[in-house]
Amino acid sequence: MLKKLIERFDINGLTTTVLLGLFVGFLIFTVLMIFKDFKYIRIDTEQKTMTWYSPVIPWGKKIFLTDYKAKIKTKEIGSAGGYSSAYLLDETLTTRIKVNGLFYKNFGQLFNSLELTEIRHYEFNIWKYFKLIYTGRIKIKPINNKN
Repeated sequence: MLKKLIERFDINGLTTTVLLGLFVGFLIFTVLMIFKDFKYIRIDTEQKTMTWYSPVIPWGKKIFLTDYKAKIKTKEIGSAGGYSSAYLLDETLTTRIKVNGLFYKNFGQLFNSLELTEIRHYEFNIWKYFKLIYTGRIKIKPINNKN
């Protein structure tokens, strides 16, 4: 059925080429989306920096922890089960950087080595959860100044 549809709209082999290009582009996009969370992280507590290396950024990316005000830990659910993730918050308390706990056996140690204030109690609902999962950006509003 798909073959007949392609033959019907085929213009000198162009339809097949476009479909093949779209398929290859989709595969590359999917692989990059998966690999972006595979990171090797180094935290330098003296310089207050965090550097990560990944297949997407093999030369590394360095951030200064002094540019961030706080951190939060969330529980996420995926096909591998439940796991924790850490987010770094900027001065406006908006999530900026995610460290996915699914890929680290020493996630607790890594989270504790981030010398930032942890916000433990904040407004969170199902809509914010989905927005955080799919966009990576939400504004955190602490509850009753409990940190």
